Amino acid sequence: MLAMSDVSSVFHRISPSLQLVALGLVAGLSFGISTAVPAAADPANWPPGCQFKTVPNSGPGEMQHQFCQRLYDCQQMADSAGHTIFGAGCFWVPPRVPASSVRKH
Repeated sequence: MLAMSDVSSVFHRISPSLQLVALGLVAGLSFGISTAVPAAADPANWPPGCQFKTVPNSGPGEMQHQFCQRLYDCQQMADSAGHTIFGAGCFWVPPRVPASSVRKH
C-alpha cells in the first residue's frame, strides 16, 4: 500500500518548473484527446448507430436503445411535417425527404 507521506515527499522534491511543465503536458494531452472527435460528423446520420438485432435489457445498451427510439420518432415527425423539428423534445431533426414530396392527407 502506498502511504500519502511517500507521495507528498516525492511531489515536494520535484522543482516547481517541472511541475508546471508536467501540468502543461497533461492539459495539452487531455485537450488533444477531447478534440480527436471528427468535427465534420453529420448529426442527421444517426441510423447506422441504431441498428439493434434484439432489445437490450439493461445498462447502457438499454439507454442507447431508448435514445434511438426517440430519434426514430423525431425523424418520423420531421418527415411527416416536411420541415426541421424544434419541439416535442426533438431539436434540429431535419426531414429525410424534401418537403415537396411529402403527401398531404
